[in-house]
Amino acid sequence: MRRSTSTTSSKSASAPPRPLSGTRATAVIAAAGSGSRLGAGGPKALVPIGGRPLVAWSLDAVRRAQAIDAIVVAAPPAHVDELRELAGDDVAVVPGGASRSESVARALAAAAGEFAVVHDAARPLASPELFDGIVAALAEDPGVAGLVAAAPVIDTIKRCRGEELEVVETPDRSEFWAIQTPQAFRADALRAALDVPTERLATATDDASLVEAAGGRVRVYPVAEPNPKLTRPVDRFLIEALLRERETLTR
Repeated sequence: MRRSTSTTSSKSASAPPRPLSGTRATAVIAAAGSGSRLGAGGPKALVPIGGRPLVAWSLDAVRRAQAIDAIVVAAPPAHVDELRELAGDDVAVVPGGASRSESVARALAAAAGEFAVVHDAARPLASPELFDGIVAALAEDPGVAGLVAAAPVIDTIKRCRGEELEVVETPDRSEFWAIQTPQAFRADALRAALDVPTERLATATDDASLVEAAGGRVRVYPVAEPNPKLTRPVDRFLIEALLRERETLTR
């Protein structure tokens, strides 16, 4: 599970901090999605991408990350055994819940260590260097509860209202970031944030928003390399093209 770090990116590329000695982090991979929007006909985590099940790419990345000591996967309840066979003996697999954050809470209950790094299996391009960098940055800033991978918004943003979608405001896009995963947290802060009614978990679009609501300070960890999420059928073509390009560059 240990490899050397390379580089990560921000608005201006810079070398990532190396994981601190003694850092213990568990990777929580959210892989319980149904894949309904993708039209996959089965769990999204098992959809073949680049000749492999989607979740396999994330498993490889966290295994190669120096900062990750353990891995827990939240799987579709009906496919736990299948995910266990795919993941291998070094990975804990637990049944996911009715919502993404409920799945994360169940996986976190099986996790140990000071830090928890939550990652969506639907983002197969996240690199080992990204996991190492975000954990190291969190460990070096004791004043924050979490760091979230994100890219600066490049499109103009409009705030609209009503069914007619009347434009109300054009905010300064430099203040907006598109949030991704991985998201790294102090594990105790994330556990406390997830200890809310299931109705609240069901409305959360990411775990950082729950940590923020609980009073935790969260920072953005800028990422420039492609890290798209597989949601729609068209995303599949983009992701497979990026995976092929990455394989070509690393040969």
